[in-house]
Amino acid sequence: WLAEGARVLALAQRERAEKALRNALQLDPTLDQAWLLLTRTLAELGRHGEAHKTLEEGVRANPGSAPLREALRVAETVTGAGDPLLTARRLAEAGDHAAAVSTLDQVLRNPAFRAAPESAVVLVLRGCSKQALGRLDDALADFTAAVLINPAYALAHYDRADVLDDLGRHGEALRAIDDALRVDPAYADAW
Repeated sequence: WLAEGARVLALAQRERAEKALRNALQLDPTLDQAWLLLTRTLAELGRHGEAHKTLEEGVRANPGSAPLREALRVAETVTGAGDPLLTARRLAEAGDHAAAVSTLDQVLRNPAFRAAPESAVVLVLRGCSKQALGRLDDALADFTAAVLINPAYALAHYDRADVLDDLGRHGEALRAIDDALRVDPAYADAW
């Protein structure tokens, strides 16, 4: 079930991924990767509160899991950026990308947060909104900054590849997708 969940998630079939990953966890609640993928799936479905609760449940089920504890720490740090981050997510999900960018600009003005590794998540969210607005060079700058801050953040590499492709820079896009695949092989079917 875990492999099937990862496969269909990479194909952006999030509802199917959720079902497969829940089945995997029902059979073996110690599967760290299943908890992490289920959390990501729920977040991609826009169910951020449920994603956070799922991550907390994973930590309770596996208190010795360093990857789950780290993911929860990152999630709480990002959420701790305050209401502006949650507001920006909701604005972006509603299609109001200009307001989302403005709100995320406020979050990133905090010098302490801007220097934190968790700021890569905010940069990717802002980059996605800029890309939706057609501000491709600005989006690329955000995705590149996110990759520099957190080279292990596969989504930042993937989104960087996507915007490079939109810019017609196909060779660079292929190199960026290779970077995403090195970090997380689940992105193989997504491109």
